[in-house]
Amino acid sequence: RCAPRWRDRRGGRARPARAAKGAHSVVVVEERKAPVATVQQRGGMVTDGKYADAFADYLKRGYSPTFDTRALSAGSAADGGYLPSEGFYAQLQKSIQQETTILNLCRRIPVGTFTTNLTLEVDFTSTDFDSGATEGWAGEGGAVGEYSPTYANVTFTGNALRRVVKVSKELVADAPSRGGDFSIESIVANRLGQLFSHSIEHALWQGNGTNKPQGITSASLTAGDTLGSAGTLTADELIDFVYALPQKYRVSPTCAIVAHDSFFKAVRKLKHAVTTSGTIPYLWEESFQAGEPARLLGIPVYASPYATTFGTTASATLAVIGDFQHFVMAERSGMEVQVLRELYAGNGQIGYMGEMRLDAKIARPDAFRTLVNP
Repeated sequence: RCAPRWRDRRGGRARPARAAKGAHSVVVVEERKAPVATVQQRGGMVTDGKYADAFADYLKRGYSPTFDTRALSAGSAADGGYLPSEGFYAQLQKSIQQETTILNLCRRIPVGTFTTNLTLEVDFTSTDFDSGATEGWAGEGGAVGEYSPTYANVTFTGNALRRVVKVSKELVADAPSRGGDFSIESIVANRLGQLFSHSIEHALWQGNGTNKPQGITSASLTAGDTLGSAGTLTADELIDFVYALPQKYRVSPTCAIVAHDSFFKAVRKLKHAVTTSGTIPYLWEESFQAGEPARLLGIPVYASPYATTFGTTASATLAVIGDFQHFVMAERSGMEVQVLRELYAGNGQIGYMGEMRLDAKIARPDAFRTLVNP
């Protein structure tokens, strides 16, 4: 039977009355969806403030009901990685910069595809400055000096760098109670940054270019000087090494010398010739200004832990001097983080895998010179 009806006093329209006891009724429940974190990308990270909470929730639980699916597709839909939040990415990059030397000297460019070509003009040769008409000076009716630039491509690929940080489940659960400055986000960002930095720094010195950057020792650079005796350094050899680099690169503000600490230890013991006053000053020029590097014959010096240890190894590259704007690091946007809860569950740990895509090459080998053992 139909429910009784009553008249609305205002409009006179008939409306169904409340269902009688025992009558069948249908209850409609409004579905409430969890709010999603919007995605605003920049440089391989998400900059929206709400996303930071969703990303932190993902690190703790391995999933987040507030994640926008676009964060997944923007990272890597195939393996389930997510783009990091802005704060996480900034902390990771800070950790990388603190642990690297050569990377901080390199010129860094973004790349957005698997392969990217960097087009460079081929450097001048001596024939471009010959005397006569090609030099540019001419009398009335004389020929005009001509120069035809040529170009070459340097190809960069998106080599994958992956590292995993394993953290105990207890530490993940207890992190919030340890204070505001201690969180699972800071642990993962700092440790991933340190792991990334050592992998990158190692490759920038001795990477072979196969599935990794091409490092200094595999770039076929011109030797600026060769020691007369392996493992023995003289002041004259050091001066020959520095001045073997063409002046246009040597006077560049991005010119630097990179070597191992053991090499600079040997350098600091070298002295100038005895002066008329009887003093023997050292060649090394220590910096007394915060943030400024020490200098050797006017060139800033930087130590890398992965450079060759100063010793007697035959043909070893002991140091490099060059204009490091021509050492190019190409970084593909879209760094991602993936939580691996099941893989390490048997050990009571949670794994956090970070992935970066990058490549590096010396784009202009003429801008560098090496010091090598005989």
